[in-house]
Amino acid sequence: AANTDKALRDKEAKYVESQQAAERKMELTRVLQEISAAEKE
Repeated sequence: AANTDKALRDKEAKYVESQQAAERKMELTRVLQEISAAEKE
């Protein structure tokens, strides 16, 4: 049972990490778009 718990925690940690990475990527994309928009003005 302990092995299963650890596997679930590992899977959950990987999921959380990928979610955070996706959010950071979206934030970065938004910032870059704002910068390029500002440069065009």
